[in-house]
Parts: sequence; C-alpha cells; structure tokens
Amino acid sequence: MTSLAPTRRVFIQAHELPGLTWGALAGHAVSMRRILGARRGGRIGIGLFTLGLVAAVPAPIYSAHFLALHLGLGFAGTALQSGSGSPRIMDRLRLSLWTAWPLLLTAALAKGIGLNPWGSTTLAILIAHALLTRGLARGMD
Repeated sequence: MTSLAPTRRVFIQAHELPGLTWGALAGHAVSMRRILGARRGGRIGIGLFTLGLVAAVPAPIYSAHFLALHLGLGFAGTALQSGSGSPRIMDRLRLSLWTAWPLLLTAALAKGIGLNPWGSTTLAILIAHALLTRGLARGMD
C-alpha cells in the first residue's frame, strides 16, 4: 500500500501576493522560501519590479540606470554575504525584486507629490537591499 504525498501548490496564486510581498519585506523565512520554491516566482517578481520602476523613474529612458544600481547591489550583497547558508546570486536577485517593488511604488507616489524622483528611487532601491540583507542574515531555516 502506498501513501500519497500531500499535494502542494507550485504556482504563486494571486491571493498570495500581498502576504509574500510583506513577508519578503519583513524578512520572514517562510515567505522567502515560498518565493524561491514556487514556479513563476521570478517572472512575477520581474513584472512587479518593472511596474514599480517605470512608475518611479523620472522618464522611462532612465530605467537602465536604476536597474544597473539594483543589479550591482545584488551582486555586491552576494559577494559580501558569502558562506554556506547564503543564497546564490539568482536567488538573491529574485528576492530583491520582491522587496524592491513596493518601495518603488512609494517612490512613484513621492514623485507624484513633487519630491525628487532621482533621490526617492535611489533610496527605495537602497532600502530594499538593506531589508533583504537583514532578512537573509536571520536565515531561511
């Protein structure tokens, strides 16, 4: 007699987006593992990040500057946090997409009320990476 393993959801579902986003921002290990383990976690993160970035930048032509800043911080964070328990570069970048997009939307709101879009977008990306580093330092066990 064989026992069936419990089925699990492999795709991220729409009702999970708010919880996973806030969980990634807060550094909850369960949310970070779900983002990394679910199918389409990276694609959804790229879509959300792109939406936030286009809304926050002063003009869409400047998106490449902020994307380069985001990728550079991801690579630097991985190099500085190397060790047996640290995630691979692609995992860190996938998680950073999930932590950056709500902060980028906040920067877009700041742009809407007349604040400097360069400073608010840069600050949003820096805060996202700081939150991610803090969350990863706690561990994903």
